[in-house]
Amino acid sequence: FLVMDYSETFDYKTKLENALYTNSLTGLFNRNKLISDLMEDDNKISGLASLDIRAFKEINDFYGNMTGDYVLKTIAEIISNTIGPELVAYKTASDTYSIINRGLNQIQFINTIIELIKLVDNHLFVFRDQEISAKIVGGISLSPKNNNSIIDTSNESWLPVDQYIGG
Repeated sequence: FLVMDYSETFDYKTKLENALYTNSLTGLFNRNKLISDLMEDDNKISGLASLDIRAFKEINDFYGNMTGDYVLKTIAEIISNTIGPELVAYKTASDTYSIINRGLNQIQFINTIIELIKLVDNHLFVFRDQEISAKIVGGISLSPKNNNSIIDTSNESWLPVDQYIGG
């Protein structure tokens, strides 16, 4: 009778999945995970928001990469601390975050995204005695009530967040 210990195998699998699906700088899920989640759970996703840092290249160029990384990590923390379990956050590109909605109604989702943008816009980033201002712009796509998937409808229903704020 032979007993095998597969705990190391599971540990390696977990580490590989983390490397494949996690942004190493922010700790948020990455673009690969977003694509995977959209393909697997698309009918359970009722909204998708994309948030970009305005003029992030200028922040990086003027203050340096370490400051840029600090801003990216801090925004990821603000997102993580603001969203609840019904929302999932992703770091999808150099200055872009995406958030999917898996449980809030559309008004709650929109209000959470607006709150998130205001929190970032009003946050004073301080790194090595330098004060940095970072602003977010974004768009929201909502699944219509006709049960089309978020992927099928995202292009036709994509609205800038300013549209919801009234700006």
